[in-house]
Amino acid sequence: MDTTFSSVSESGYTSVDVVSSGPAPPTGYQVVGVAGQPVYFHIDTTATFSGPVTICISYDQTQVVGPESGLKLMHYVGAGFVDITGSVDPVNNVICGQTTNLSPFAIVQPALAVGGIAEAPNIEAGAAVGNSPSLLYAALAAAAVGVVVLAAGGWYARRRWRAG
Repeated sequence: MDTTFSSVSESGYTSVDVVSSGPAPPTGYQVVGVAGQPVYFHIDTTATFSGPVTICISYDQTQVVGPESGLKLMHYVGAGFVDITGSVDPVNNVICGQTTNLSPFAIVQPALAVGGIAEAPNIEAGAAVGNSPSLLYAALAAAAVGVVVLAAGGWYARRRWRAG
C-alpha cells in the first residue's frame, strides 16, 4: 500500500487498519479479499495536508473473478462508496486512485451473475476444491450459496508509517 500526499504542512503519523469487515459495497459489486474474506483499508493520518492524496493498493489476483480491468477502488464517503479509480495495473496487481480525505477504502469487482436456478456443488466437509481458497470461494459463489463461513471470527492487521 502506498499513500502519497500532494502537500503536507505539518508532519504526522499515517496508519492503515486492514480488516475483514466494513460498509456494504455498492449494488452489483463484491469486495475483493483474501481467502474468501473481504478486505477493507481504514486509512488515517495525524498529518495536516491539503490537495489530493494518491492511494495505491496491491491486490491478490487469485481473488479476482473476471478481468482485472473490472476492478474499482472505492472510498467510503458518508452514506456510501464513491469510485475513485484512476488506474489498474494488472501486471503488478496494483490499483490507484485520488481523494481529498481519508476513510475506509475497498477494492471491488463486479458480483458474479448467476442466472436461473443454481444448485450447490456436492462438496464433502473438509474436502478441498482445487488447491486454492479462491477456487473454493469461486465454486461456492458460482453455486449461489448464500453464506459461507471460511474461518471463525475475522482478522486484523495494522501498518503505521510517518508522513511528511
